[in-house]
Amino acid sequence: LPNMGCMESKQMGWVCTNDNLLPGVQLSPDFVFYEKLRVAVSVSMQSELEGVKADVELAAWMGLHLLNKKRDQENYAMLTKEVSNRLGHGVGESDFETIPRTITKDTLAHLLRGNPFMASAINSETMADGTQRLCLSSHPTKCNECPNFFQKFTSCMDKKWDRFHAILSNELEIESVTIFRASPSGEWETQELDGREQINVITSTLMFYFQCVHANLHILHFIMVAGLYTVTRDNSKLEAFAAPYLPNIILKYEEVRTLLISKSGALVKGFCEANRPRLLGVFTELLSFWGNCGGSKQFVDTFLFPAKSRRLARNDVWVPQFQMQADLIPDFAADVATHMSADADYALPKCNAALSKFFKECGSDVFAIQGIDQWLEIISVTGLLHGCTLSLTRVTFTEANLWQMSPESDEFTLNIIEQMGTAFGTLVGLDEDRQVFTDEGLEADVELKKVVHKHLEKSEQLKQSYAKLQDQNGKEFKTWGWILTDYFPDLFDAKQLTITTYV
Repeated sequence: LPNMGCMESKQMGWVCTNDNLLPGVQLSPDFVFYEKLRVAVSVSMQSELEGVKADVELAAWMGLHLLNKKRDQENYAMLTKEVSNRLGHGVGESDFETIPRTITKDTLAHLLRGNPFMASAINSETMADGTQRLCLSSHPTKCNECPNFFQKFTSCMDKKWDRFHAILSNELEIESVTIFRASPSGEWETQELDGREQINVITSTLMFYFQCVHANLHILHFIMVAGLYTVTRDNSKLEAFAAPYLPNIILKYEEVRTLLISKSGALVKGFCEANRPRLLGVFTELLSFWGNCGGSKQFVDTFLFPAKSRRLARNDVWVPQFQMQADLIPDFAADVATHMSADADYALPKCNAALSKFFKECGSDVFAIQGIDQWLEIISVTGLLHGCTLSLTRVTFTEANLWQMSPESDEFTLNIIEQMGTAFGTLVGLDEDRQVFTDEGLEADVELKKVVHKHLEKSEQLKQSYAKLQDQNGKEFKTWGWILTDYFPDLFDAKQLTITTYV
């Protein structure tokens, strides 16, 4: 079950303590509230209970209908229909593909243009003629002038997994692909694969990267929320401000630690069994990269969409809706901090000093957060990013991703069904009004609620305007709606730009 605590963690090879989050990363000794924060959950634990219940019910259905059955078109059609029905999409009269059945080059292009996780994997390289081109590469030396985190994570993969190098157009479409396979001597040699096999290698590698970044978001939010919780105790207004960020953070962190990055976790056992220390080292490097961002703009400009690569793409194709939502964050954070500064009850200088101290004690050069405005910017932009897991996780249920879980079998094995059940648990349990910029729970300070609501309205206007622009009866939306709806109004298509990693 996804709701695992300390006992299960110990059994799976990870001792549940607060000082071994990642290599070189620990919680400040000021954090003495682990169990108190752990029981901060969504109202009536609805989100967590729904997730566990949904996992169990879908796993039972898959065990009955798919276990040891062929992974063919008929069974995939039955699977995607069942997953879609169980999500309870809330799409009204819209009729579109909510769970993809297959992944194609067109699918990957739409994901690169619409999903920030995928866009962050893009790099650039200098070609033989001196021109700069966009690329995606998991090859250890290709596209390696300045390796990004996609290349750093994929360098941890065991050599049994094929590598790829793809050249992209300025519209982020794949123009050419080269596949590499390790020879018995360990050298990388080109390998001829058909188009479908190439897509499988690219997709499963991108999904490995996605899960690494996704897992690190949960670790980041655990530390950041632990810091906020610590410095806001005994101040009623600060406690009220902090309350919306608290639910489920530790529960979700424990799941990631146990199910993904423990010695028997899916990312380690499935991809990096021989390289777990190296993998965790990259986790620390990425966490420190995020933690040292001065704000949301630096996060976007350096991690998600580096200028050196972005300038090679058309302006309108590099995840524009995400960028528009992210552009709201600096003013939002500044307005909240200004309001708190003007109200002595918040004791903001004391809060900021305590927050800075907390993060300095989390490890050498891991965080450079100095105050509540910077904290808000980082938590909000990474909350937006986390919301985009709700489309990308749906790729889990396709052959392009599942093949690597049982490469020697063409059936739905027990391992595949277990992994699909875990993935489904991350898609359900959304709570209404838990999006970035939410003003829920701020009744203790009516004026602060007004300040936040102004930015919530701007975000909602962007979502509504974007939804109205889509021809929901057209072929584009019917095919790619499961990607496009990331930026629709709250809970449409079971989506939300989440305030934290609470689901």
